Amino acid sequence: MEPDAAPLVHSGMINPQKAKPARPLVDLSIMALVLVLGFIPAVQAGAQDAYDRYFVLELSGQRSGWMHESTKIEDDHIVTTSTMQFEILRGSTTIEISMESEFVETLDNTPISMRSVQQLGSIPMTTMVTFGEHELKQTSEQNGQKTTRTFPMPEGVWFTPGEADEYLRRRLEAGAETIEVRSIDPLMGINPVLLTYSDFQPGVIEVFGRNVPAIQTKVVSSAAPGIPSEEYLDERGRLLRSTTHIGGMTIVALAADKALALADLDPPEVMQSTFISPKGNIDRPRKTEQASYILSVPDGVLPELPDLPTQHFERIDKRSGRLVVTVESESAGTPPDDACREPSAMVDSADPTILELADRAVPAEDAPEPVRAEAMRRFVYDHIDEKSLGVGLASASEVARTGVGDCTEHATLLAALLRADGIPSRTVSGLVYVHEFLDQDDIFGYHMWTQGWIDDGSGPRWIDLDATLGPRTQFDATHIALSVSPLADGDDNNTMLALVPLLGRLNIEIESSE
Repeated sequence: MEPDAAPLVHSGMINPQKAKPARPLVDLSIMALVLVLGFIPAVQAGAQDAYDRYFVLELSGQRSGWMHESTKIEDDHIVTTSTMQFEILRGSTTIEISMESEFVETLDNTPISMRSVQQLGSIPMTTMVTFGEHELKQTSEQNGQKTTRTFPMPEGVWFTPGEADEYLRRRLEAGAETIEVRSIDPLMGINPVLLTYSDFQPGVIEVFGRNVPAIQTKVVSSAAPGIPSEEYLDERGRLLRSTTHIGGMTIVALAADKALALADLDPPEVMQSTFISPKGNIDRPRKTEQASYILSVPDGVLPELPDLPTQHFERIDKRSGRLVVTVESESAGTPPDDACREPSAMVDSADPTILELADRAVPAEDAPEPVRAEAMRRFVYDHIDEKSLGVGLASASEVARTGVGDCTEHATLLAALLRADGIPSRTVSGLVYVHEFLDQDDIFGYHMWTQGWIDDGSGPRWIDLDATLGPRTQFDATHIALSVSPLADGDDNNTMLALVPLLGRLNIEIESSE
């Protein structure tokens, strides 16, 4: 969400109520859908089996997409593939998202390679991983630009897709009460994910127009421990139906024939369900320099929120906590690690176009870091001249070339420009207050902005930079940070997934603002 703009420093006041419309971000809801669909348990086959199955994907009761899984034997290799496409609405704008993956292993389950293709923006991103004896090489490519990094092989015992299928089948046949399967999914990155199956009971489910016996079970992924799924499996442990609840949304994957799976879609609107109407309001959000909030969830446990230079979280009880946000802070925060300095697939700061834009944005080589960072923030606001809802989550190099996007694109492009200029950076996912958006008044919407590790003369510290606010406002105290991330390669997205249970459940009370 791009908040309604109003000046903090300059004269010539803009009435926030009359400011230009906010540009939305539903990064958390879109990422939730991508990530939850990504860890729907795969339906691999063993070394001697060929397998092919389509699924209908439903979101909140509406047909939103389809998935196709297959396993086949090619040249003495087991090749497991997955294709997924779905559509959602942000307001009246349709977002189309596609994901493909492939895992290649030998007949004795030695990993050879895996590949994923994700299209969350206009340009697909391809990630190729080749497995060696002690390390793996990951190459990400988008728009002809490649980023290659080497990682150690994952620690501990983990299964390839074919091996995971055989293990699950054998444990089901043995009548195990709990089954743990630790494996790698190309769509989830290079870190193994542990799936825990429990609460087995016999059931019957309608598939392909007839009732068939099935094994009902609860599945919990280590990538999102707070988001259990209800699964129906066939006797081999292959998926027939999956139901996952995230906030106010329900995702269903149901086995179907190809014609039904590929039938016309009826994409649901996902943005408005994530808006939060707080108790209380803020009169001048873009001029707010300090605010105190009570955050709570109706049940369960409110996750710990990050303590940052501009915000302090204090738990009240397991379901609630007080958050104080202050624009001016002398605290530095935890120094950046290498991931905040190095280029990645999403923050590709070594891309030639990124380097060119960074050079254009900086007023002078000898300008102080705060001046350079603010110049880049304003440059990003102007460079993205089409504030569009039609982009899911584009990389910095894609945005540099297209000039199209919303908050995520502003945040990633600014993070890349900062790194290209030698300033460590990371992105922040959270909430921001706006007076009006999509016919709703005085709401918090999910948002993304940038932090730079900047020396302001008293030493380096993390400074918040919101490129969606335009030239007059760098940051304000209506921003609530829920997570921070350098968007590094190899990141298993746990930071984002840990926040998914907040969707549709978070309550906010505004205690004070000034």
